[in-house]
Amino acid sequence: MTVSDSHSHSVSARMKTPAFHVTQVAPDRALVEDGYRRLFGQPILDGGFPVADRRTMFTLAGDLWLEAVTPETQRSGIRKFSDRVGSHFHSVAWYVSDIDGLAATLREQGVRYFDAEGNTLDTIPLHGPIPLPDGYELGYPPGWWSAVLFTHPRDTNGLIEFCESMSDHPLPPRPGPATGRSADPLGIVGLSHLTLAVRSLQQAVDLWVGTLGGELIKICANDNVGTRSAYVRIGEGEGTMLEFAEPVGAGPVATDLDRCGGDVLHAVTFRVADLEKVKMHLDVNRFSTTSESEDLVVVDPGAIGGGPFGFTTRSPWS
Repeated sequence: MTVSDSHSHSVSARMKTPAFHVTQVAPDRALVEDGYRRLFGQPILDGGFPVADRRTMFTLAGDLWLEAVTPETQRSGIRKFSDRVGSHFHSVAWYVSDIDGLAATLREQGVRYFDAEGNTLDTIPLHGPIPLPDGYELGYPPGWWSAVLFTHPRDTNGLIEFCESMSDHPLPPRPGPATGRSADPLGIVGLSHLTLAVRSLQQAVDLWVGTLGGELIKICANDNVGTRSAYVRIGEGEGTMLEFAEPVGAGPVATDLDRCGGDVLHAVTFRVADLEKVKMHLDVNRFSTTSESEDLVVVDPGAIGGGPFGFTTRSPWS
């Protein structure tokens, strides 16, 4: 097999751009809903109870959907995560092509994966439509199906959801004119990068570049948060940028690793056109920050009940 053929069959090549959504566990639903609404200025979509043990809601930030999940029973993995960690980023989801081939690649590399209930999968079963909230205007086409798997977070430097479906889920819809988008008070250009806190930078690079087929863009020090970071482009086309951040000293990444007990999605950073506009919006809406520089602002996660959101004018490609 040629290098080109190998890449075309890689996990990365099967991951669609942009990423489907980022999930946050939100024990205090009201706090997160209020924080999302004030920070991003977009409508909140009630996702109802797609799985009996949890309630979901969505909002749009640039071209990325944010999903907040509130556990409703004691039995779920979401509840266990919530009880152990509290309100925190939980996972990243991608739409993919050829999920069976993707699963075979994961299996060959010793990556474990599960269904939504945490059951180990040997094959990826198809399922039909999940319940939508009463009165929701979009629906499923006839014969709709979807197939989903969730990776073991210890095997992929955090929990990753892969979903192949006949068409995109109607909730949330993909970004576009039909989503009821409001004027963006932050001036988001798009997603800059997702930061995953990792204990071993080399292990993360070996997996996401050597095994899954991503492209290593750069490795550099990030003195502001005490890390050494690798930036890896993953996914089809322009892809999504992942920052794998290994702590080399005290800071928020080291604190997060200790808090969560393992590698985890740590932060979501958006590119913006004007950082002064962002700062003004944060000030008017009484959001405090944990970090500010010439080209980066990080919002205090306490005010939004979860992981930190950053806003930058700097490109991660540079």
